[in-house]
Amino acid sequence: MTGGRPAAANLPRIIVPIDRMLAPCLDPVADQLVAAGCQVARPATEAPLGWPELAGIDVAVLTPRTKFAGPEIAAAPRLKGIVFPTIGVEALDLAAADAAGLAVGHGATTEAIESMAEANVMLMAALSLDLPGKSRTLRERGWRDGTVRARMMRGRTIGFVGFGRIVRATLRRLANWGANAAYFDPHVGEDAAQESAATRLTDLPTLLRTSDIVNVLAELTAQTHGMIGAAEIAMMRRDACLVNTARGAVVDEAALAAFATEPLAADSPLRTLDNVILTPHNIGHTRELMDSFVPATYENVVRIAAGEPPLYFKNPQVLPKWRERLARLGAD
Repeated sequence: MTGGRPAAANLPRIIVPIDRMLAPCLDPVADQLVAAGCQVARPATEAPLGWPELAGIDVAVLTPRTKFAGPEIAAAPRLKGIVFPTIGVEALDLAAADAAGLAVGHGATTEAIESMAEANVMLMAALSLDLPGKSRTLRERGWRDGTVRARMMRGRTIGFVGFGRIVRATLRRLANWGANAAYFDPHVGEDAAQESAATRLTDLPTLLRTSDIVNVLAELTAQTHGMIGAAEIAMMRRDACLVNTARGAVVDEAALAAFATEPLAADSPLRTLDNVILTPHNIGHTRELMDSFVPATYENVVRIAAGEPPLYFKNPQVLPKWRERLARLGAD
């Protein structure tokens, strides 16, 4: 793709959907791929089986609104891999992709990780210092009424559900705040506690019972869907804060006023509460994050199309099986 342009029949065939919310990333990526000599189709974001291009594509760029599972994979026999511009890949049946030997790239850029870490610290501090309540008092009463519900972050225990790169980046930002931290993650061992002397591994019930702030950062999977439900919320301290910067569905819909629905319904009871901070699933979206998605998405696509592992590899364990898939495609 960087030397002399090959015959049209041999040009890499890429699908880059039209998606309004990700247009600042996907539109320039599509333009760059065309300039690099790729054949690029721009269907609307919809069920991929509605894309006639599936049968001949080499790489599919997907978004959180593009469901892609076993039937779509079967409809794309020449597919080498899948790329998400975002960190999350919940729209993809990752197990089906693994089984098919497909490489999956995603937008796990430094800017994405650090933007979310900054958002986590901001939300923890805002809730601890009662920013929603203080703002409401000013709007409704004109000035403060003498009530003080705010608490310092110093000395408080923060429990992390999940212990990935965003949690580690969050802990680095909390290092001088004097807070303690615990984490629950069945896929991470005690050695991860070395990230911070104030961090310890524990079980989920203990974490919920002892934390002043619970930060949910588990990836949304079939196993984690609704993992924080009514029983788990009942374990939490009455004055604890819950910060969910994972997908909404990790917290059980019935237990927390239908929060699992995204976008949040106009009549959701959460919109009437005065002790919550709501954002439309973009609390960590920054200009730097969006800017970083463009080169990351482009690089992931061209690497997969050329038979090289993506720069940001979501499922590196599939590499041997992916090599076998590429060999079969090359022999066809």
